[in-house]
Amino acid sequence: MGKSVYQETDVNKMFNSFLRTFLNIFNASFTVKYKSTNEKHNWITRGIKISCKQKRNLYALTNYSKDPVRNAHYNTYCKIVRKVIREAKKQHYSRLIAQSNNKIKTTWNIIKKETGKVHPAEQIPSLLVDNKKLNDPKSVANAFKNFFLNITENLDINHKGKGDAISFLKDSFPINFPSLKIIPISEPEIRIIINSLKAKNSSGYDEISSKILKACSTLISYPLSYIYNHSLLTGTVPDRLKIAIVKPLFKKGDKIIMTNYRPVSLLPSFSKVLEKAMYNRLSHHLHMNNIPVTEQHGFRNGISTEKAAFRRTNSVFQSLNKKRHVGGIFCALAKAFDCVNHDILLFKLHFYGIQGETADWFRSYLSNIKQRAEAEFSNS
Repeated sequence: MGKSVYQETDVNKMFNSFLRTFLNIFNASFTVKYKSTNEKHNWITRGIKISCKQKRNLYALTNYSKDPVRNAHYNTYCKIVRKVIREAKKQHYSRLIAQSNNKIKTTWNIIKKETGKVHPAEQIPSLLVDNKKLNDPKSVANAFKNFFLNITENLDINHKGKGDAISFLKDSFPINFPSLKIIPISEPEIRIIINSLKAKNSSGYDEISSKILKACSTLISYPLSYIYNHSLLTGTVPDRLKIAIVKPLFKKGDKIIMTNYRPVSLLPSFSKVLEKAMYNRLSHHLHMNNIPVTEQHGFRNGISTEKAAFRRTNSVFQSLNKKRHVGGIFCALAKAFDCVNHDILLFKLHFYGIQGETADWFRSYLSNIKQRAEAEFSNS
């Protein structure tokens, strides 16, 4: 991957050299091709195409004929074709659900598609900002960028309870946790992480998808392990791994109103590999010290929100069977991740034993993040 990667001492220069070499090889090996965005129905077989063509031919014959026998034959043939299409769809969708890692999500996507509730990606024609209608794609993209960057200020969030949160944490754990010992990232671990990524065509600003990484994991595992280990040792996350493409995703309501969109960030695939490596080490440290509470179901291996719902439902049924009153308070936090106080987060990490260069790494990860909003194929 080039000697310059190993000659540098600055992690930013290391990764820049690696990425430059990788992209040069990638662009020299593959040419850009533009394909039609017309939806492809994968359930359509060669036999169905032939049957549909025959159906059209029969229609042309019956359209100018009053022969009842010929018309009856056409109607019977149409029923058979519809039955074959239904069976082909059934088999195709059953296969998709069976092969999916998230069967519930896949099932709902199929239902929405068949009921016409899923529409192809649309351009955002205009946007209402400060009572002014923006039609220029560049202005729309910039408006979204500013809106997403200042989203917490728009919610009027204050963090007056910072001291209370820290005091509560100290009272809850009156012990000192051991420091997190960072284990170097090996080549096999890099390959395992890359192969665990979902094979997607979506990509960050560098246009390198997870599919591409999976195809060349054995070739890039050594230079990546070298760069990532240097990142952990120096407590610095390469700047190019902190560039996110932010796309507005429509939720509901009027499409001209900005608040009816939520941001979806696309990070480089190389960033996801480094994140996963650090996640593995942090998660191991937290679980070895029994820090996560048993009620925490989200973002934990082997535990899901479905289990949380089952546990709550089971508790309700048990109480009802004992003739007890059941009540619940459900809270929805608006922009929860956007409103996380980084000072409190970094303090909690330090309290749990994430200190030294590792704490610097998380501080670097949370700082100097660059965002680029996209709307109607235009960048801000």
